[in-house]
Amino acid sequence: MYRKIMMTIAILMLLNMIIGCTAKEPVIKATADVADVKQQLEKFAPVEIAYDGSQLSEGDHQALLKLVEAAKLMDQIFLRQVYDKNP
Repeated sequence: MYRKIMMTIAILMLLNMIIGCTAKEPVIKATADVADVKQQLEKFAPVEIAYDGSQLSEGDHQALLKLVEAAKLMDQIFLRQVYDKNP
């Protein structure tokens, strides 16, 4: 009797693991109008941000360049985390 109960529990746990580990593709339920998408993209137009680099030491300037490089990498990581088919 004990063996039968343990076998049933083991089978149920195995089935639960198999069902829980299946990856499902996200479903896009609606499509957006092209004009609406273009309008939304215009809100996020690239902007030049200027700074006065004369006040930075050479080490500070190098650190700033490294921070910008790291930010670009983090942006790529974020886009992939949000949706794996992002470029």
